[in-house]
Amino acid sequence: MRFRLLKYMCRMGDEFFKQRPEQSELPPILPVVFYQGERAWLPSTEFADLFPAAEREQSFLPRFTHYLIDQSALTPGSALVPPFPCIGGWLA
Repeated sequence: MRFRLLKYMCRMGDEFFKQRPEQSELPPILPVVFYQGERAWLPSTEFADLFPAAEREQSFLPRFTHYLIDQSALTPGSALVPPFPCIGGWLA
């Protein structure tokens, strides 16, 4: 899933620059995974964890974390907590 998210994020960046060639910076992308499995989500949410532990700190590796909404861990009526305080401003 993490590698697929990287590909999605790259496609979003390509499309953004195609539509706005005058722009030189990307807006933030918040990758979100909605999981509906019967068991709890076990894989890491850190992209860097796809690499061997000894290589994870290399400065040339992409780094991001996806926000996981694991519906198997939610109870009826429980509220989702936004992952970052600034998310409201991004969505406005």
